[in-house]
Order: sequence, then structure tokens, then C-alpha cells
Amino acid sequence: MVSRGARVVIVGAGHNGLVAACYLAKAGLAPLVLERREVVGGVAVTEEFHRGFLCPAVLHGAGPLLPKIAAELQLEKHGLSMIPSDVRVLALDPDGPSLRIYDDSARTAMELTRLSARDAKTYAAFHSSFEQLGRALAPVLSMTPPDVDDLSTADYLNLGKLGLNFRSLDKKDAYRLLRWGPMAVADLVTEWFETDLLCATIAARGIFGASAGPWSAGTSVGLLLQAAMDGQVTAPGSAPKGGIGAISFGRRCDDPHRRSCCRNSCKGRRSGRRGPGRRGRGRRECGHFQRRSQRNFTEAG
Repeated sequence: MVSRGARVVIVGAGHNGLVAACYLAKAGLAPLVLERREVVGGVAVTEEFHRGFLCPAVLHGAGPLLPKIAAELQLEKHGLSMIPSDVRVLALDPDGPSLRIYDDSARTAMELTRLSARDAKTYAAFHSSFEQLGRALAPVLSMTPPDVDDLSTADYLNLGKLGLNFRSLDKKDAYRLLRWGPMAVADLVTEWFETDLLCATIAARGIFGASAGPWSAGTSVGLLLQAAMDGQVTAPGSAPKGGIGAISFGRRCDDPHRRSCCRNSCKGRRSGRRGPGRRGRGRRECGHFQRRSQRNFTEAG
């Protein structure tokens, strides 16, 4: 058990590192985040590539951002504002009509009638199956992995909850879950659909952020995890106002005891950044991680 106030070092001030630092600080620890660059956010940054011009440097979409994390870190309170969209994905085809996948599965099926009557007919069943599987798998997203060498009562309860969720599935969906988990995502989508554009659009979610191709075993897990988040197989189309970097700047936690701090490559120099691409009077700050400020900060190393 780590004692309260203990220093915990996090290497890398990416979006996951920032979330970890906030939760550790809320738990009473004193996280120190180390970052090589002068900006925080990792792949979730908006940067100035030419004077006056900003764009996402790596990531271009905010999904998936778990609502539970956004609520617990009070990101809206600290300035994060999302721009909603009922279109989850717009897929373009240089040789034919485009494809829009909506939050509403019935609307997506209607869209598919322009491309394939067969795909339009099967999409509703495809969506319904993933919705059911996602509901059964949802607890996995927030569950602490069990210690296989020393299982606690909570571990047994969590495993039992998953078992009950699995038993609640009908036989067809239970079989699909067991079969789809180790399956290549390309095989999965071609079993359901005949339109190449639709297959590619859905399969892309399975290999997003992975060093794998659509024919690699196990890539269907990406679709199952997305379904566990919101019952869909594609990421939401919502975007943060101000660019993807707004998520990293919004990841501040209420830390009244000022336990957390960050060190980066500036080596004690003032960073002089108040936000993506904006320069002004900088400051060095140790303590509350980006508290109520749009500035990156550094601490003398």
C-alpha cells in the first residue's frame, strides 16, 4: 500500500499521464509528471505549424473519452466544451458516393440503401448485437485487473459480475462474443457486409492505434471495446472546441493541497505558453497540475 503524500513519478505528460496524475493527486499522493517536450498532451495536442495556423498534431478525434472520467475530473468546469455531431463517421470514396454512419442505426441503414440493399437490411441486426455485447462488457472498462497471485473478495465479485453479464446474453450473442474476440476484424465485417467502403470504415476502428492490420488476429477486440463504451462500433464524431489539445488543457483536477507538479524539457526556463500556439508571459509552477489556467508550466529541474 502506498502511503498518502508519497511521491509517484509518471514518465510522459500525454493525455493518459495527465489523467493518472489527477487521480493520484485526488487519492492523496504527490505525482511528479516528467515530459521531454515543452508542451503537455502527448498525441492530444493542437500546435501552431505556421504563424497563426493551428491544427491537431497527431489525433484528430476525441473519441473515445469516457463520460465517467470527464465528469470525475470536472473537465467541463475547467473549460472543456465538446461540439456534438449526429454523424459518427464520414467515409469518402473517390470513385463513388460517400458514406455517413450516424448515431441512429435506422438512419444509417437508410443511408446504406444507396450503396447496398443487403447491407441496409443487415446493419440493424449488426448494430443490435454489438449493443448487447457492449452492455455486457461495459464493466471491464473501469474494472481493476485482478491480482492472479492474490485474488481479493472484490476480484471474485467483479469476475462474478462479468459472468452474470455473459449469462444474460442470448445464445447467439454469447457465441458471437466468444468467436469474435480472437477474430480478425476484416473477417468479421465481410461476414456481415458486401460494400467495401462500409467494411473498411468499420474495420478501421479495430486497428486504430494498434500495430496491426485488419487481417491480424484479435483486431475485432477494438470494435468490442468501442461497443462497451457506447454501444457503437465506430468512435463518436464529437470534437472539442478549440481542437484536440483542449482535452489535455482541460485535464485538471481539484487538488487543494497542491500535491502534483510537472517537469519538462525547458529546464527551469519559462515556457511562455498560455495555450496552443499562443505565446505570452510564462510562469514556472509546481503544485496543482494546470490548475484553472490554460498555460503549460515547468518546474526547475
